[in-house]
Amino acid sequence: MDHRIYFGADWHEHVEVKVVWMDWQHKKVTVLGLGKSGFDCAFFLKEKGADVFVSELAQTESVLENKKKITAAGIACEVGHHSTNLILKSDIIIISPGISPQQPIFQQITAAQIPVWSEIELAYQGMPGRVVAVTGTNGKTTVSTLVSQLLSEAGYPVVLCGNIGNTFIGCLPQMKQDSIAVVEVSSFQLQQTFSFRPFVAVMLNLTDNHFDWHGNFEHYAAAKFRIFSQQTQSDFAVLNARDPEIKRRLSSVKSQKLFFNESGGGNPNEEVCFAIGKIFKIPMPKIQQTLSNFKGIPHRLELLNIKSDIQYINDSKSTTIASLKWALERMEKPVVLIVGGQFKGGSFESLKSLAASKVAHAVLIGEAAELIRNAWQDVVPMTVSGSFREAIQNAKQNAKKNQTVLLSPACASFDMFKNYIDRGNQFRQVVQEIEGVYTKTAR
Repeated sequence: MDHRIYFGADWHEHVEVKVVWMDWQHKKVTVLGLGKSGFDCAFFLKEKGADVFVSELAQTESVLENKKKITAAGIACEVGHHSTNLILKSDIIIISPGISPQQPIFQQITAAQIPVWSEIELAYQGMPGRVVAVTGTNGKTTVSTLVSQLLSEAGYPVVLCGNIGNTFIGCLPQMKQDSIAVVEVSSFQLQQTFSFRPFVAVMLNLTDNHFDWHGNFEHYAAAKFRIFSQQTQSDFAVLNARDPEIKRRLSSVKSQKLFFNESGGGNPNEEVCFAIGKIFKIPMPKIQQTLSNFKGIPHRLELLNIKSDIQYINDSKSTTIASLKWALERMEKPVVLIVGGQFKGGSFESLKSLAASKVAHAVLIGEAAELIRNAWQDVVPMTVSGSFREAIQNAKQNAKKNQTVLLSPACASFDMFKNYIDRGNQFRQVVQEIEGVYTKTAR
């Protein structure tokens, strides 16, 4: 059944029909990865009586700190290598989202036919309440945060978690039978699920991404669409009506379908909230109040409140060409764009006409600079910068009064920064230094 206006009165009678959960007592479980996800999984499994072994290749400061805590709790742990002989004796593997399927250890586990779960699969099996799961190529964090705020302000007991900060598994102690977990989920996490059944599953968009991980677009899309695989007619799917890749896969979605972005003229994020509001019977004035109150999230089209005749927008969370497209389409006037970094795939050529109309000057950074220059050089004036500070200074010099400098890299940050947060924070800091005292974030 497809829903656009009316929803049956029995939505609240959603009944969880779950598989019989694993008895973890004395099960040999390896947790691959010792980031936040692996750390929380290890403690959860130990509490359930499992024989836990944690294995991590990296030896970063945070990993070594986590190892101390894990070891102090009596959990076996190794870093710097994977002991294949121990791992392949496991009854089950819990894999962190940072472990690529291309790694040899993953391929060995697959060959040995050992069950592999993601953290969200493990967490879901312990979740007493309902789940609203949000995925898509772009916009997941903003929409997850917005939906969480909407449900919370409507009086629902909500916990925001997943690929957004706090892990799903780490938040389980807060959950009660009436709790709603709003979970941001990635393709990496969804790929290793088999019983994960969200009451509401939101698919925002589906464009090229993570080919280095999934191999090709079809594998990536298949991983994303696992969010719907266990749903039934008592569940809901919230879907982008204008996304061609979503539209051609609709036949695989068996839950009740709600569509947003049908006209293409509105704000898709707000339209998702209208759909969620209908499902949970939230009055329209309450929805509109939440939308008015929402201040956005750091590093996603974040307007810096700087005393200057130039406006600065921090969109460091833009790591794909699709997210740059989203940002540029929302600019009312041509901007000075800081773009580039570690290329993740896709075609800058596809944005050529948009760049011609929306970018007054492009300042190129990072490994992708030459690629972008080749794609846009005949339609956009450009400057290539050797450092991030130089890029911001060049952007300021090329910006006119009342013009916007937009940082929307469309690339990963790892060639120059720790992560997109570090990139965004450095952008703020340098802007503060060249323009004056940084005060606060505004939108």
